[in-house]
Amino acid sequence: MIIRSVVKPSAYFDSVTLMLVQKEVRQLAGIEEAGAVMGTGANKELLRDADLLTAEAEAARPDDLILVVRGASAE
Repeated sequence: MIIRSVVKPSAYFDSVTLMLVQKEVRQLAGIEEAGAVMGTGANKELLRDADLLTAEAEAARPDDLILVVRGASAE
């Protein structure tokens, strides 16, 4: 299992858009789980509960965008 995350500083997207992105990413081949959230404490807790919270995501600020994917391999 591989988890990769990207934090985009000061990149705001509304929750509806992020839910749609998350849904689309989950449908990609090889993706087991995905998260697309703003860096609020509540959203970090959701990532933690889903075993998706990386150190990079943990360090994100509330106005940062967090994108996380978990897959079987790095490809």
